[in-house]
Amino acid sequence: IYSMGCVFFYCFTRMTPFSGTGFTVAAAHLSEPPPMIRSMVPQLPAAFEAIITRCLEKDPGNRPDDASHLGEEIYRALEPIFDLPMVSL
Repeated sequence: IYSMGCVFFYCFTRMTPFSGTGFTVAAAHLSEPPPMIRSMVPQLPAAFEAIITRCLEKDPGNRPDDASHLGEEIYRALEPIFDLPMVSL
């Protein structure tokens, strides 16, 4: 889930959440909060920023439980935009 948060971050900003080299980047992933995405991409919906921020939480217990739950969160964030009913599989 954390890695997916990094991918989302890159997709929307074209930057990695943390920059530097080797140990500096590794230490930042372990201890620093990521930059606020909407400060770089103000048009990003707040719901997506919240999802990405949750994915990048340091404590795994504060992240979505799994990819299925993450998908549901993303769907709920998109639903108002597309006005689509959720389909059960």
